[in-house]
Amino acid sequence: MKEDLAAIFNMFLDPAESMKRVESKWIWVIPTVLISLAVTAMGLYMAPLTGRVMLRNPPEGMTREAVQQALPTIETFSRIGAYASPIIVVVMTLISAALLLGACQILGLSGKFGTLFNLVSMASIIQLVKVLASIAVLYVKSDDIQTMQELQPSLGLDIFLPEGTNRVVYALLNYFSIFQVWYIVVLAIAFAAYTKTSKSNGFLATAPTWILPLIFVVGGAFLRPS
Repeated sequence: MKEDLAAIFNMFLDPAESMKRVESKWIWVIPTVLISLAVTAMGLYMAPLTGRVMLRNPPEGMTREAVQQALPTIETFSRIGAYASPIIVVVMTLISAALLLGACQILGLSGKFGTLFNLVSMASIIQLVKVLASIAVLYVKSDDIQTMQELQPSLGLDIFLPEGTNRVVYALLNYFSIFQVWYIVVLAIAFAAYTKTSKSNGFLATAPTWILPLIFVVGGAFLRPS
């Protein structure tokens, strides 16, 4: 247990060294539980905050009165989404592991699905810091948030964008926060160490695992009300 915990948190500094414990059967549990709790907490915190922002700036085609009437339903579904977050975390980890297994087969590398699932789970400890930082930013700025866009804390290059920037561009740059870049690097190095391949192959093989959520983020920007 202590060795697994040390390996998980060593992903911050030396992901290649952490791969010595990647075969440990239950090593995925700790990071999965931590990130699930953090994402759920963020969802629950954002539920009333989202309603407040919508009241301040009703979506196009809706009056403030209509938003007020729909507010209980909006907050209820937001909370349901928050409580469903652990399931989403596990499903996304499974998908990422499947993508990495496919990359192993394409590149002729040796890899087992269960171990790749462990690997992705361990790397998610970086994402945990991103979620905690987002909660902190939202807490500090909660009284000043006016738009739905501002509900996505600026942790990346989007912080330099002027007001009124195209929301798709904003979503793209917001996605590549310092934590997301850190996660991409850690995942690639860990994969390269586990499969005993080059770091360039590591980045190539792991690219689909972050490109897929990026597509959803950018797609969501098209649908999200301003």
